[in-house]
Amino acid sequence: VKTVLEEVLAEGPATASHQDLNLLAFYSWGQDSLVNLELGQQVDTFDSLYRETPEELTIERSRFLGLYLTSLADLARHDQAQTSSLSESQRAELTAAVIDVLTDPRLRNSNLLWVLYYADPLSNLLQPESSTAREQLLTTWSETADALEMDGSLSVGDRLNATRLKLQLARLADAGSDLESYAVSPELQEHARQRARWAMETVTDESELQSVVNTLAYVLKGAGLTDETEAMLLEKMNDTVAPYYFMSWIASLRAEAGDADGALAWYRKAYDASVGRYSRFRWGSTYLRRLMDLAPEGVERIEADSVEVLSELLSHDDAFAGGNHSRLASLESAYRQWNEEATYDAELARIQQFVRSSC
Repeated sequence: VKTVLEEVLAEGPATASHQDLNLLAFYSWGQDSLVNLELGQQVDTFDSLYRETPEELTIERSRFLGLYLTSLADLARHDQAQTSSLSESQRAELTAAVIDVLTDPRLRNSNLLWVLYYADPLSNLLQPESSTAREQLLTTWSETADALEMDGSLSVGDRLNATRLKLQLARLADAGSDLESYAVSPELQEHARQRARWAMETVTDESELQSVVNTLAYVLKGAGLTDETEAMLLEKMNDTVAPYYFMSWIASLRAEAGDADGALAWYRKAYDASVGRYSRFRWGSTYLRRLMDLAPEGVERIEADSVEVLSELLSHDDAFAGGNHSRLASLESAYRQWNEEATYDAELARIQQFVRSSC
């Protein structure tokens, strides 16, 4: 991919082969760890590819448009000055290009990642002020969400994510109010319930249900239906291949409701139910971090459970492989934050010594 990218940029996208442009358009840049384009490089690269790719390659150009805009939005999150880097004429041009994608079923289905998940940052990037242009963009995006919900060529999960998109767009249309303070209308809440019923009646495969239930939790919670979210998770928990995901979901709901004891009980259940050496430490480290966050004064429990979780991890010869290494780093940060005032030096020293001796 790196070689193709260098050749295409050197010779110009206008003369590149369709095969090479298609490769670059559909490469998973969001998960890239080899080409290593910096955010600023991504903006320049995808802008060039979008503008210089032949117009007849409509799908590839739409993909480059999405890559350019999402990288620009990501850059703006790191540097607010980038938000105002587009001129009015550029905003108008790019808004029109986005609307062209949203209103073309073939193009929008080739760009589901940003169509479903980037409405907020892209609408704020392109049309940050209240205006007719912003209203038109959000209205078109909402109509697209309606169409995606009914598109039988898409998976149930994608169609449910279109419902999540509808909820997000309703908030954006309401002067960009925060989701926490935005009151979802009864009509939208009922719509979310109907889509939940449809999904649960449609999906019977255990593996697919695992993903769909997770998406459903986001839909119902986003609609402000917290009690119904928990009830659905409890109902479907034993029908899926990895119920510990949903135990952790319930734990987060209990934590948000201020029920620290209930939340920790569910986080612990998720760890106890998890299987597989990487999954075990994923849920175990999550439990420990939440334990320090929700019950920081439970010193004996934190120390004992830390030894338990870390002991299991360190019994494997590949303890630091894969995601375990980054989770250990996150756990270390949590310990440091827990002991920020040096209150628990002795306990933390014993945990550290246990790890060293195990290693």
